[in-house]
Amino acid sequence: MIAAGPSYQERLDALRQTKLRHTAEKQQLIGAMDHDDWALILPPPQARKLVQTISGSGMPITDVKLKGYEPKPNHPSGGFFGPRAVGAQFVDDVDESRARAVFPGPDQGVAPDRVRHAAQFI
Repeated sequence: MIAAGPSYQERLDALRQTKLRHTAEKQQLIGAMDHDDWALILPPPQARKLVQTISGSGMPITDVKLKGYEPKPNHPSGGFFGPRAVGAQFVDDVDESRARAVFPGPDQGVAPDRVRHAAQFI
């Protein structure tokens, strides 16, 4: 006999609790956010770098960066632009296990083999 997994409602409740926990942690770390949630997923505490910066609207904010992360730019500005560069950057991040550090949950991880397979079409 195959064991049944969590019901739809149990899974929905678990996802909601995770979202509430993540939101509370972000508010505690960076303060009140008088703006839309940026879909920021906090890295584990040992991989966080807190920075003070200016938001797009000109307000000082606290932001959280991934410690030690240096993107590979394809533009003189230091950014990376376009689907090929974004895809290649993401594959590099998965290959170097940065995605695993950010998405540690069993249902939140990235499958590196699938990412590399998809990247060949970029």
